[in-house]
Amino acid sequence: MFNPGMFGMSQEQLAAGKGIGQHVKMEIRKYRRGGRLEIKYILINPEDAASFSIPEAIDQLAQQLMWGHYTFFGMKGEMVDVD
Repeated sequence: MFNPGMFGMSQEQLAAGKGIGQHVKMEIRKYRRGGRLEIKYILINPEDAASFSIPEAIDQLAQQLMWGHYTFFGMKGEMVDVD
């Protein structure tokens, strides 16, 4: 069983993360030769656009991605806002 506490996450944080997954799905494009992954988050139900903010979810998911790479792989890097 996955214990989020092992990675510094509370049950509340895990539940909040799963809440995002109820609203969005993802598409991942791999560019192996270019060393690049592109992740696109898509509303499962377009009618949720009025009550669910994709930009806020992107900010949260980007932070988690940075945290995960640092925690699991010791990677450091930078986050660049494009738009």
